[in-house]
Amino acid sequence: MPEGWVVPLLPGNGAQYGTLLVDGFVRGEWKLVRDGTTAAIAVEPLSRLSKRDAAAVASEGRRLLGFLAPDAEAREVRAS
Repeated sequence: MPEGWVVPLLPGNGAQYGTLLVDGFVRGEWKLVRDGTTAAIAVEPLSRLSKRDAAAVASEGRRLLGFLAPDAEAREVRAS
């Protein structure tokens, strides 16, 4: 495949966006973003998350980054 080509898939199995679940309910989407040696999970909730839920999402995002981008020198979770 040419570099930069995006396969149009539904979330899962290599898709560009993942589904954000909180307590089993769809609350938004997330995407892996790479910028040089930095990897980030960009989270876009459908509505404002409580402080508790936002902290849980950030914690899970950091664990996910360890799996998705083990080579990244810096990792961050960004919420919009």
